[in-house]
Amino acid sequence: MGRLEWWGLSCYDPATNHFTTFRHDPKNPRSLPNNYVRTVFQDHQGRIWISTGGGGLSCYDAHTGAFTTFRADGRNPRSLSSNSVRSILQDQQGILWIGTEGGGFSRVDDPITGRFTTFRESDGLPNDVVYGIQQDQQGYLWLATNKGIARFAPRTRKFHTFDERDGLLQDEFNAAACHHSAAGVLYFGGVNGLVAFRPEEVHINPLPPPVVLTAFRKFNRPVELPDTVITERRVLRLSPEDKVFSLEFAALNFQIPEKNRYSYQLENFNKQWVPAGNHREATYTNLDPGTYTFRVVATNNDGVLNPQGAALSIIIEPPWHRTWWFQVGLSWVVFGLLFLVYRIRVGQLLTLERVRHGIARDLHDDMGSTLSSISILSQIARNHQRQQRPELAAAILEQIGESSRRMLDAMDDIVWAINPAHDSLDDVTARMRRFASEVLEARGIEFTFRADPSVQGLKLGMEARREFFLLFKEAVNNLAKYAQCQHAIILLAYHHGRLHLTVEDDGVGFDPNSPAQGGGNGLANMRTRATNLSGQLTIETAPGQGTKLHLTMPLGN
Repeated sequence: MGRLEWWGLSCYDPATNHFTTFRHDPKNPRSLPNNYVRTVFQDHQGRIWISTGGGGLSCYDAHTGAFTTFRADGRNPRSLSSNSVRSILQDQQGILWIGTEGGGFSRVDDPITGRFTTFRESDGLPNDVVYGIQQDQQGYLWLATNKGIARFAPRTRKFHTFDERDGLLQDEFNAAACHHSAAGVLYFGGVNGLVAFRPEEVHINPLPPPVVLTAFRKFNRPVELPDTVITERRVLRLSPEDKVFSLEFAALNFQIPEKNRYSYQLENFNKQWVPAGNHREATYTNLDPGTYTFRVVATNNDGVLNPQGAALSIIIEPPWHRTWWFQVGLSWVVFGLLFLVYRIRVGQLLTLERVRHGIARDLHDDMGSTLSSISILSQIARNHQRQQRPELAAAILEQIGESSRRMLDAMDDIVWAINPAHDSLDDVTARMRRFASEVLEARGIEFTFRADPSVQGLKLGMEARREFFLLFKEAVNNLAKYAQCQHAIILLAYHHGRLHLTVEDDGVGFDPNSPAQGGGNGLANMRTRATNLSGQLTIETAPGQGTKLHLTMPLGN
């Protein structure tokens, strides 16, 4: 049987000296798949295998004269890998091997149903074009490709590639230009000539290569480490500013070193090993702070792996705002702020509670007693009217009116004190001036009221404002009732964080050590209010020398 390219397949019968020709028939699926026949191969079972250019692989049945064709099917990974078949070989175990153009190298697992196992470049084959296949006495398959000759071990499914660097004339070989001689010599023809060798004399470098780190760079600039070279380094610390760094490595195999191959991995970053080929560098950018381990392994020129390789721990320090001490400090600051807010809130609630108690006390003491006296006086006034005593009834009504006015004044003071709109010391000053004018002018007392510009814009809280104004009111009332003065001076100033109030008159004065004078309720109330304000109250007076009252109190703002 012979081959006739483009014109089908012809079978020669020596007995009759005639040819029988088989051609592709589009109407007959059992005919030759196409007329471009490349290889005709008879296996140990007597089956005739025909490889075609674009038609796939066919098996001819001499009894029926039919062809069974196997073609590539992209949906079936176990189908023929390419319809362009270049070479066919049956090994010592009777297994058929198929070399294709562009589809790699396949094993026929089932010649009846057409199940194949394919090996490609991703599996270690140097090139997916396999022109010729030969088997040596040791069972290895030798494959001629466009990138050298590959030796394949069927048992381990491992490839080993030889190319010009190993001494071949060329890397590109020709289709069907291969032969295994009776003497055990393999021949492969290529674009530059014929290569012949004995497979048993081709030795493999069995030594796994030591792997070392050779250089370290930041932003593509070499960096010399201060304490040791990168080769001996075990731990490398980087700052947050080291956004881009590179590591260089090398396999210490000097037998065709350009065929050394590398793979690397950065643990906690790379999920899988990164195949680097013969590229001897790994670059990383913008890694998160943390601890990483860089590992690199290599194979020698004959693909022998050193799985130990080289390793380097890399610690990338976090920026200051992500360090543990900053996080702990920040948590304490947040806790402190929350606690401060809590304390302020509690203080506000306590202040409000004290104000409420103060208002309740004032309402109970002042308002209650005043209303009780008004009720009693009203009853007395009605009795005088029944007894026809109009003068006495009028006097009682006058007392009722005076008590009502005092109660209204007290209520006005309470309402004014708890209104937050009056927190400004300017409002307090205006009310003090108005009260002093009403009280002192009614008694014919000339007075000077002066507020220093330093008090403008200051704030006085509700409780402090209430206590301060009531103390001032008590002082002015005492001055109007008992001083018998012609002139009074009222001064208000702010110095070094403290508020100063001075009330001075040119009246008769008194002896502060006298129980009848110093122990009065008015002075006691003023001292109590000064204590509530965390202030200091001093009274300078003597009989016939007037009185000078001075209050100083802290003011936070």
